[in-house]
Amino acid sequence: MDNRLEPKERLLGIDGLRGLAVLWVLLEHAGRSWGLVPGTYAYEWVNRGGLGVTVFFGISGFVITRLLVRHHLEAGVNGLAAFWRARAVRLMPAFLVYLAGLWIMGWLGGPQVAPTDMAWSGCGAWNYRGLFRAAENGASTWFLGHTWSLSLEQQFYLGWPLVLLALGSGQRLRVVMVALILLSPAIRVASYFFQPETRGMIGMMIHTRLDAMLSGCLLALCESTWRSHPVAVRYAGLWVALAALFCVFLAPAFGQHYRGGYWLTIGFMLDSLLAILLVVWATIWSPNWLASGVLLWVGRISYSLYLWQQFFLGDTLITRALSWPMALAVAVGVGAASYYCVELPAQRWHAAHWGGSRLKPS
Repeated sequence: MDNRLEPKERLLGIDGLRGLAVLWVLLEHAGRSWGLVPGTYAYEWVNRGGLGVTVFFGISGFVITRLLVRHHLEAGVNGLAAFWRARAVRLMPAFLVYLAGLWIMGWLGGPQVAPTDMAWSGCGAWNYRGLFRAAENGASTWFLGHTWSLSLEQQFYLGWPLVLLALGSGQRLRVVMVALILLSPAIRVASYFFQPETRGMIGMMIHTRLDAMLSGCLLALCESTWRSHPVAVRYAGLWVALAALFCVFLAPAFGQHYRGGYWLTIGFMLDSLLAILLVVWATIWSPNWLASGVLLWVGRISYSLYLWQQFFLGDTLITRALSWPMALAVAVGVGAASYYCVELPAQRWHAAHWGGSRLKPS
């Protein structure tokens, strides 16, 4: 059993969608140096990088569940071991290089990142770090702040395959998933009132953002149904346009007015809905502008770009020295270098040593 998707199974539209998602993150972080006034509509509109991250979550839930069901679960524990090994090779080399870059920055006299913070991030627990400790004096948390989403995904990669292996992918699991998705707003509200110390992390913890991941997972488990459904096939573009209109242009106004009351109840859930609609649209329609050219390339390098943009964007000394357009260009260049010099060699090594192996069911 091959532990990678075959080339013919790669969905180019999904790569283009990753490109759109990371561009939204870049917009927010670049916008931090534009002097926008907090509380204004312009500030709220630019400050929507979280929508891009939610799209990443929806994509991950869909792609990983699809991969597990088609290639790994039939081999049982051995299949899961192959999946976890492939995820580690896919994610850890570029991440470790980024951490090394932060250490070198501090060693050269730049902003200091606390070793304990690197440990929290490296262990995939940054999104729960605030429950146990505060920032160290003089240490910057900006350069690791974005790793909350990587921690959430790593927790998902560890737990979700075990759930699938234990419960299967049948109707019982799907009912439980729908129930958890619908309960997610209540979980967020309960965390806000009964665990006030978690209020700054409600958008980051896996138990309060289950709907973002599970929506993509459910979409993958029901793929045979919606792929052949005439409404999905014919009107996917229309539904995406309507959802995008709301989430991109109207949601900032609701967030500006109602703040957490909107995001905790329906805001995050509507972003997740847009994410899965985009996945359906990119899978069924996959327009040429999304599945080729610049967006496809940006989608391919999106992981490394997401890692390194934090180093160069935001209201940092680097941005102030370079100006945000130059900082953005440097971030893209370094992200591309990380992809071609770190990610691709690691994946080729994995394919050469493990890609052709056949796993026996455990």
